[in-house]
Amino acid sequence: MSKLATLLLLSLMLGTAQADAKRGKSLHDNNCMSCHIGIMGGLGDDMYLRDNRRVDSYPRLVKQVNRCNDNLDVPWHDAEVMDVVEYLNLQYYHFDEAL
Repeated sequence: MSKLATLLLLSLMLGTAQADAKRGKSLHDNNCMSCHIGIMGGLGDDMYLRDNRRVDSYPRLVKQVNRCNDNLDVPWHDAEVMDVVEYLNLQYYHFDEAL
Protein backbone atom coordinates (compact mmCIF):
# COMPACT_ATOMS: atom_id res chain seq x y z
CA MET A 1 0.00 0.00 0.00
CA SER A 2 1.36 3.44 -0.88
CA LYS A 3 2.23 5.93 1.84
CA LEU A 4 -0.59 8.22 0.69
CA ALA A 5 -3.14 5.40 0.80
CA THR A 6 -1.92 4.43 4.25
CA LEU A 7 -2.25 8.02 5.50
CA LEU A 8 -5.73 8.35 4.04
CA LEU A 9 -6.83 5.08 5.59
CA LEU A 10 -5.32 6.09 8.92
CA SER A 11 -7.04 9.46 8.83
CA LEU A 12 -10.40 7.88 8.04
CA MET A 13 -10.01 5.22 10.72
CA LEU A 14 -8.92 7.62 13.45
CA GLY A 15 -10.85 10.65 12.30
CA THR A 16 -9.39 14.12 12.54
CA ALA A 17 -10.23 14.26 16.27
CA GLN A 18 -6.98 12.35 16.82
CA ALA A 19 -4.90 14.89 14.91
CA ASP A 20 -3.51 17.85 16.82
CA ALA A 21 -4.11 21.07 14.89
CA LYS A 22 -2.15 23.11 17.45
CA ARG A 23 0.93 20.96 16.92
CA GLY A 24 0.21 21.04 13.17
CA LYS A 25 0.30 24.84 13.20
CA SER A 26 3.64 24.83 14.99
CA LEU A 27 5.11 22.27 12.57
CA HIS A 28 3.72 24.22 9.62
CA ASP A 29 4.94 27.61 10.80
CA ASN A 30 8.43 26.29 11.58
CA ASN A 31 8.88 24.22 8.42
CA CYS A 32 6.65 25.52 5.64
CA MET A 33 6.17 29.26 5.88
CA SER A 34 9.67 30.36 4.83
CA CYS A 35 9.34 28.39 1.59
CA HIS A 36 5.80 29.64 0.96
CA ILE A 37 6.88 33.23 1.58
CA GLY A 38 9.70 32.77 -0.93
CA ILE A 39 7.36 31.30 -3.54
CA MET A 40 4.55 33.80 -3.04
CA GLY A 41 6.77 36.84 -2.56
CA GLY A 42 5.18 38.09 0.63
CA LEU A 43 2.60 36.39 2.77
CA GLY A 44 2.96 32.63 2.97
CA ASP A 45 -0.77 32.29 3.63
CA ASP A 46 -1.38 33.41 0.05
CA MET A 47 -0.35 29.88 -0.99
CA TYR A 48 -3.64 28.61 0.42
CA LEU A 49 -5.82 31.51 -0.63
CA ARG A 50 -4.89 31.87 -4.32
CA ASP A 51 -7.49 31.18 -6.98
CA ASN A 52 -5.40 28.57 -8.79
CA ARG A 53 -4.45 26.49 -5.76
CA ARG A 54 -3.62 22.84 -6.44
CA VAL A 55 -5.40 21.43 -3.41
CA ASP A 56 -9.10 20.95 -4.11
CA SER A 57 -9.99 17.97 -1.88
CA TYR A 58 -9.00 16.35 1.40
CA PRO A 59 -7.07 13.52 -0.30
CA ARG A 60 -5.11 16.09 -2.33
CA LEU A 61 -4.36 18.03 0.85
CA VAL A 62 -2.90 14.89 2.43
CA LYS A 63 -0.96 14.19 -0.76
CA GLN A 64 0.44 17.73 -0.95
CA VAL A 65 1.56 17.84 2.68
CA ASN A 66 3.15 14.44 2.21
CA ARG A 67 4.84 15.62 -1.00
CA CYS A 68 6.31 18.65 0.74
CA ASN A 69 7.43 16.48 3.64
CA ASP A 70 9.21 14.07 1.28
CA ASN A 71 10.67 16.66 -1.12
CA LEU A 72 12.00 18.92 1.59
CA ASP A 73 13.25 16.01 3.68
CA VAL A 74 11.30 17.17 6.72
CA PRO A 75 11.54 14.39 9.32
CA TRP A 76 7.82 14.22 10.11
CA HIS A 77 6.19 10.96 11.11
CA ASP A 78 2.74 10.07 9.74
CA ALA A 79 1.00 11.51 12.81
CA GLU A 80 2.80 14.84 12.35
CA VAL A 81 1.81 14.95 8.68
CA MET A 82 -1.80 14.44 9.75
CA ASP A 83 -1.43 17.19 12.38
CA VAL A 84 -0.38 19.62 9.63
CA VAL A 85 -3.23 18.40 7.43
CA GLU A 86 -5.66 18.97 10.29
CA TYR A 87 -4.36 22.50 10.88
CA LEU A 88 -4.50 23.44 7.19
CA ASN A 89 -7.94 21.93 6.76
CA LEU A 90 -9.34 23.78 9.77
CA GLN A 91 -7.60 27.06 8.92
CA TYR A 92 -8.01 27.26 5.14
CA TYR A 93 -9.77 24.42 3.33
CA HIS A 94 -12.70 23.11 5.38
CA PHE A 95 -12.94 19.83 3.43
CA ASP A 96 -15.05 16.95 4.65
CA GLU A 97 -12.31 14.36 5.06
CA ALA A 98 -14.77 11.47 4.80
CA LEU A 99 -15.30 12.18 1.10
